[in-house]
Amino acid sequence: MSHEADQPTGAPSGQRMNPPSQPEESTAAAEAQRSSSNRVPQWSAMRLVLGFTLGAVIGGGIWLVVLTLVYRDAMPPLTPERLEQARALWEKNGPDSYEMELVIQGRQPGTVFIEVRDDQVVRMTRDGHTPRQRRTWEYWRVEGQFDTLARDLRSAEQPDKGFGAPAGSRVILRAEFDKKYGYPRRYRRVVSGTDLNVEWKVTRFTPH
Repeated sequence: MSHEADQPTGAPSGQRMNPPSQPEESTAAAEAQRSSSNRVPQWSAMRLVLGFTLGAVIGGGIWLVVLTLVYRDAMPPLTPERLEQARALWEKNGPDSYEMELVIQGRQPGTVFIEVRDDQVVRMTRDGHTPRQRRTWEYWRVEGQFDTLARDLRSAEQPDKGFGAPAGSRVILRAEFDKKYGYPRRYRRVVSGTDLNVEWKVTRFTPH
C-alpha cells in the first residue's frame, strides 16, 4: 500500500505545514489596550490638577465674599492707638461692679454672662453652665477682653507664628468700643486659611 494517502492534501511530501497567522483583529485589540493603559495615569494626573485648581478657585471665591462683607461693615479697624484710648477710658469711667452678657459667634459659639463686684469676678456662665476653671472667668471680664485684643494685634503681625496660619494668610481685626465706658461692644477677628474666626457682641451691660 502506498504511504502517500497519509499525508495532508495539498502538502508536498517531506514539507512541514506553517501554523496559521494571528488574526489582525487580535493585534489591534492588544494595541488599543496598551494605548488605554498609557492614558490612565495621564488622565488621573489631569483630574488631580483640575481638583486642586477648582479647590483654589472656590477657596479664593469664599475669601473674596468674606472680605467684601467685612469691608462693607461699619465697624472700624482695630489699631493699637484705638485700643489704648479705650483702655484709658475704661480706667477712668469703668465701674468696679457690673454685669455683662455677650453673644459669641465662630468656632465655639455661645452666650456668656459675667458678674463683677468690686473689680472681682463673682459669677460667670457660658450657655447657662459655670466653667470649673477660674481663668475662664477672668478671660471675659473687660480687662481680659482688652488683653485678648492686644494679643491678637501682636499675632496679626506674623499670622503664621501668632495664629499658626498658612503662609500668606491675611488677618482682619475690627472693634467697636463703648463711647461712655470704653469696653469692647463688638469685636471681630478673621484669619484666612484657619478656623480661628470669631466675633462677639455685648448685648447687655449693667453698671452697679
